[in-house]
Amino acid sequence: MSMSEAASCQVEVAVKFAADPSIANRPAPRASFDCANARSLIDKATCSNISLGHADIVLSRVYSGVLKSFKPAEQSSLDENQKAWLKNVSTKCSVSEPPYSEKSLNCIRNEFELRFTNLDSCQDGGEGLSPCLWDPKASSDMEAATDVSRSAPRASFDCESPSTAIEIVICADAEL
Repeated sequence: MSMSEAASCQVEVAVKFAADPSIANRPAPRASFDCANARSLIDKATCSNISLGHADIVLSRVYSGVLKSFKPAEQSSLDENQKAWLKNVSTKCSVSEPPYSEKSLNCIRNEFELRFTNLDSCQDGGEGLSPCLWDPKASSDMEAATDVSRSAPRASFDCESPSTAIEIVICADAEL
């Protein structure tokens, strides 16, 4: 995120909070979907960890934006590719029944972040559908370079325990 994007994000947070201070009283969403309806192991794992849920929200928003930028036939291809990617994540990260291991949760989170970074960059390229598609061969090459057992901090504060109104707003809006 460039400095101008970060500043723009801060302004957006301030505007949202000024327009509706009650945002601070709303619970932050746990994921991009209703966790009460989570059925798959990956959905249940996502709902079990707030940081993973926030990564899911960002991924969902980026994916939706990219999906809208394509024609219906390309949307169908991207949708099928996304399903294959998600199935791979479940296998790659050894997602099983709860309780989920920290290693599995970190792996899922890293995969979500790699995917939304890839999708976000393909949205700007104007190169068609190909750069947006998950490639299992490239994924296995990156696997060797990525330590999925380690979790790097994603924010300068803990979204599980926000201490100011601005942190609450930021945690509630995964785009920020």
